[in-house]
Amino acid sequence: MARAPRERRLENRTARAELKPRKEPYWSKISPGCLIGYYRARTTPTGTWFAKFRPVGAAPGVTFKAEKLGAADDVLDANGLDILNWSQANAKARPWWERMKRLASGGGAEPLTVDQAIEAYLADLKARGGVVREAERTLTRHVDPKLRGRLVCDLTASELSAWKLALVREDDDPDEVRASRSTANRIVATLRAALNLGRHQRPIEIPTDAAWKVGLKAFPSVTGSRNVILSADEIRRLIDAAPDPYFHDLLFALASCGARYGELAGCRVQDAHLDASGGARLHIPGGKTGSRTIAISDELRIVCARLASGRAGTVPLFTRADGARWGRSDQTRPMKLAVKTAGLDPSVTIYSLRHSWIAAALLAGTEVRIVADHCGTSVQMIEATYSKFIGRHSGDLIRASGPVLTKAETNVTALPGQRAKRSKVG
Repeated sequence: MARAPRERRLENRTARAELKPRKEPYWSKISPGCLIGYYRARTTPTGTWFAKFRPVGAAPGVTFKAEKLGAADDVLDANGLDILNWSQANAKARPWWERMKRLASGGGAEPLTVDQAIEAYLADLKARGGVVREAERTLTRHVDPKLRGRLVCDLTASELSAWKLALVREDDDPDEVRASRSTANRIVATLRAALNLGRHQRPIEIPTDAAWKVGLKAFPSVTGSRNVILSADEIRRLIDAAPDPYFHDLLFALASCGARYGELAGCRVQDAHLDASGGARLHIPGGKTGSRTIAISDELRIVCARLASGRAGTVPLFTRADGARWGRSDQTRPMKLAVKTAGLDPSVTIYSLRHSWIAAALLAGTEVRIVADHCGTSVQMIEATYSKFIGRHSGDLIRASGPVLTKAETNVTALPGQRAKRSKVG
């Protein structure tokens, strides 16, 4: 980054404090047609930085264009965002001057918008062989048109932070909030990659990444969930402790198939295919990772048949006691009551049933890919989340996995003059 020119009157707060307040800012010429100004009103101790531009060789009637840059570090220390020292004011003015020069000349590229940065990032990702569809879906779904229309060089940390915070779900369950923040981190990382590429391609126009480095900082300590894994006995106690039959059915279904709470809440009567060839199945119409159809046990088939009997196909399969669909936080209070009644650890949440199902399936020897497809997640996520748990049982799994190569112990003794027959291996 180019060094700001020396300007004794404006370089530090001590020198600026000696300047008398006036109607016109104190201007310093940086280059032909480009000026930095400092203005302080009589009623405030903090001044303001301005940039000014006038095309070189412009007709006498052409006036200067001015742009407010931010507050001066007269009282508070500079942060490079909204409180600027002399050097930072110069750095922030440079992309604006470049933009004004392009507009004045009638040529050159227009300033980069967030939408253009996203399109360029997706094109670059495709050229590198990356997973374009997932990135495109993430950015299209979560980056609203207002933000996409903003110029990258004009983005502020506060607006990006507000957008990031809006991605987080409000919920009474701390584990749901943690999971929501983890999802937000993945969304934020994708947008941050697009903005970084834009800055790399246009370093003069976008001289700093401070706005998204601060505003899009990842939420800490959200990658690992409270993976409380329950035994079969604990699961039965939890289900039996449900405060009403409707919540009992929901807990039983969650424990029986490993689906997410929101996925089963979205199932309708018509999604239960109980007479399907090859076994009963349940269609998940709108899961976190899209729709899918899963195989269900005979026990769950019986429950679903009872719930679907005599009801219209479009109504919810699992309902609350009042007949309404389960909402996002409707499970929180009955779950806490059931956990307390069952005498389980207070850290147990409704998501623990999904964790427990996945862990049981893995310990039973089910292939990781099959578990991932059934649960609507990735093999990488399964391995990252459950590797420590499986590691604790690796000894038993290894000992039970190999072939038996030796004869079993016997108390039979060979007769004299006869040799015991050797058993063939294989």
